Amino acid sequence: MNLNEMLFWTERDDLENDETSSKDPLGTEAFAAQLADLILPGLTSLTRRIRYVTLICLWLKYIEKELQEENVEKIIEYIKNFEKLAAFCIIRVYRDDKDRTESLQGKRYAKAYFDKNIPYFSLDSRTYPFLVNHGSAGAFAFYKVLLKALGYIQNDNEFSLTPDGIDLIEGLQIPHITFIKNILQGKKENSSSKKFDTLGEFFGLSNFKALEKTRLRSALFSNDIRRTAFMLIKKHKQDSEFDTLSNISKVKISNEVEKYVATICDYIIKFEMLNREIHYVFYSLMNIDANQISIDDFIKNINMQKCLKKITGAILDDYLEFHANHEQWLKQYDDRPYQFFNV
Repeated sequence: MNLNEMLFWTERDDLENDETSSKDPLGTEAFAAQLADLILPGLTSLTRRIRYVTLICLWLKYIEKELQEENVEKIIEYIKNFEKLAAFCIIRVYRDDKDRTESLQGKRYAKAYFDKNIPYFSLDSRTYPFLVNHGSAGAFAFYKVLLKALGYIQNDNEFSLTPDGIDLIEGLQIPHITFIKNILQGKKENSSSKKFDTLGEFFGLSNFKALEKTRLRSALFSNDIRRTAFMLIKKHKQDSEFDTLSNISKVKISNEVEKYVATICDYIIKFEMLNREIHYVFYSLMNIDANQISIDDFIKNINMQKCLKKITGAILDDYLEFHANHEQWLKQYDDRPYQFFNV
């Protein structure tokens, strides 16, 4: 795998997992997410399982109808517990199915709990912990923007479904209502119960209905930018995300929306190229002491000289020239170059 051809945004691809590994040390991840949202509104690298949208809508309906809960903190806790339960059930049924578990949030914790063979099942955090970054609202925190963009949850009450959200899950009913209610409310259930298998098949969404698929597709394509981005990605897809976006940035424009998407892709490429070199310098500096390298030797290093030449040369020029050519609308998304040069 050639790391130079990968699009990794701001996260260091650390194949050796050393102690210097760090995510987003320069604080540019938030801006990278903003750029991605311009191309595919509501979609991010964290919303890979689009059918989580369906699951979350089902969970919200269950919490409202069966638990009749209105307290925000308790609703969030129920959502996270639903996600933990779903992860456990899916791992239990589809443990060796990578296609179904690859992007499943919490799969490592669910597998570890499943392997313990505890005779009873409980969502207690001591016996079944969950992802640290799920401390806020679980998958709901990641999918909330998308759910709103698709018109499935209310703007003024994000835990309440809109008519479209209700239509999406029409015909879908979470099984074993009482069984789930007991688990969500802290009670223990027999781990050998076949009800977990039924739930695994349901939460695994193996019964993808044509109507649900059609509604999801329609909602995703309702946004012109998102629809155009999907079509361009499909048409110009390459083995690496970097090459895909690079190809899109060079397409022959046929309308204003395509121009918008292609321009943002071009910006992402320029941002990524500059960002990689800056991160290379940063991580190299972190290793100076560990490798007992003097500053003079560090600067004389051939790779570092190439990197510094890029940063102070064509890559930086391309990035700033892009800003200059698109200043009117680009500044609202990224005004850092203007602040830096005080212009």
